[in-house]
Amino acid sequence: MSLQNKVALVSAAADAVAGQCAHDPASLGAAVVIADRNPETAQKVAPSFAASGREAIAVSMDLTNEDAASAGIARTAKEPGSIDMLISNARTRIVATIEAKLQYPETQTP
Repeated sequence: MSLQNKVALVSAAADAVAGQCAHDPASLGAAVVIADRNPETAQKVAPSFAASGREAIAVSMDLTNEDAASAGIARTAKEPGSIDMLISNARTRIVATIEAKLQYPETQTP
């Protein structure tokens, strides 16, 4: 399968484990968007794709904030020009006991 001329947006891709998910579409020819809420870390990860001849850009994208997510999507649509594939690695942690979570289901932190 070839992903030439395709763009893969990978959320939380600056994370060491989740970032491995970005390498599969890149190895098949896709340009990769390294989306992460930590822009400095995303900027450090993107050049590793260029070293293997693949295009990658870093985009600041905090998916717990709708405006930040929209800005990241807009930049992706503008710079690479499309989003053909989304690999969603972003996650949140629930910080509460089971009893508290059952009583107050909205209790969580991004």
